[in-house]
Amino acid sequence: RLQLTLLYLASSIILALLVGGGAYSLVTYYFLSSTDQALKVKMGTTLLGYGIPLPADLQIAVANAGFLPTSKPTQEFLVPTSGDHELGEPFEESEQEQMQERESGLADIYMLSLNIDGTLVSSSSSSAISAPVNFEAINAAEKTGSDFRTFTNQNGIRVRLFTYVIKTEGKVRAFQAGRFLTAQQFVLSQLLRTMIIAGALVTLLFGLASWLLAGRTIKPSEDAFERQQIFIANASHELRTPLTLIH
Repeated sequence: RLQLTLLYLASSIILALLVGGGAYSLVTYYFLSSTDQALKVKMGTTLLGYGIPLPADLQIAVANAGFLPTSKPTQEFLVPTSGDHELGEPFEESEQEQMQERESGLADIYMLSLNIDGTLVSSSSSSAISAPVNFEAINAAEKTGSDFRTFTNQNGIRVRLFTYVIKTEGKVRAFQAGRFLTAQQFVLSQLLRTMIIAGALVTLLFGLASWLLAGRTIKPSEDAFERQQIFIANASHELRTPLTLIH
């Protein structure tokens, strides 16, 4: 019974690990993909603000984020954009509110405008002070055009960084968009802690259920063995007398 219980328990633990690991991986992938998409949008709107034409991938990211208006203007609201809506063309008031809501989702992303040697030209927020220029990302982006990476700054905070190198006005410039991952790491750590506690409770329940299930599984075998022992005892008692007489 103990061996069967351990077998059931091991199977349930493996199943729980697969389900929990899959859920954790999906949440991690969602955070990573949403962050990368937001960094692309921030990079695209920043380049448009400098009057730099967007490459296809950034233009698609900006368009999918809803930074392109869909109706005729009634009130001026100038934002950098591309596509059918020209740079500086006014937006409707409802589109202003929608645009402000979308931009609020990018508020925690900082931007660094750099020369190719890493010299800081400008930054979008004071939070950039906690995120120094990543020269390795610039070197990688200089070869491929862009670079995504996650690094840890001098304060021990993990940062997701998107670096873009582009030639403008006869000069090669680098732009770095970064997002601190503190909030995401907090959510993931809370999720992991919850999954560990829940996994421990589920393991105890599975252990009890496995013990009961193992008992029910081997009950017919125990009954058959008991009946066999009774039959053997009765048969030996019944055969003892004639065998004695024969002897």
